[in-house]
Amino acid sequence: MEKEKITFGKNTLEYDAISEGGGLLRVSVNNGDMAAMEEMFSCDQTDLEKITQMTAEGQTQRVFKNFDIFKSIQKDKNVVLDESTEETADIVTVTLQQESAVEIAIRKLQAGQKDLQAGQDIQDGAIDDLAGVVSDMTTGELTLDPEITEEPENATEGQQ
Repeated sequence: MEKEKITFGKNTLEYDAISEGGGLLRVSVNNGDMAAMEEMFSCDQTDLEKITQMTAEGQTQRVFKNFDIFKSIQKDKNVVLDESTEETADIVTVTLQQESAVEIAIRKLQAGQKDLQAGQDIQDGAIDDLAGVVSDMTTGELTLDPEITEEPENATEGQQ
C-alpha cells in the first residue's frame, strides 16, 4: 500500500504523520532510516522553500512554504502504534522551522552579493591580464606577429 508523501527539491519521502504549528513543520516516518532522513533534509536551503504534501495517488494536498531551516531529527524507540495489537515502531521525526520573509530576503541578497563578487573577480583578473600585455608591448618584451599586423595586399587607401 502506497503512503502519502512529500516532495521538495529532487527528494520524495513517504511519511506516516505530518503536522504544522508554531512556525514548525514535523514529518514522522515509522521505522525510518534516521541517517538517510538527516542527509535528505540537510539539502540546499532553497530545496526546502517549497514542500508539497501529496496523496498516495500523487495529487497535491497542501504546499508548505519557507520551512527551510532544518531544526532537528529525533528517534523515539518502541512507540506503541496500536494498543489492541501492541504493534510498535521506532518513529523518526524531522522538525523544520519556517524562515521569515526578512530572513529569506537577507539570505538571497547575500547569495547575490557573492555572485556579483565572483563576476567582479573575473573582470579584475581580465583587466590585470590586459594591462600586463599592454605593458609588455610598450617595453618591447612582447611583439605582435607581423602577419597579423601587416595590411592586407588588396586594401584600398581608405582601409589602410
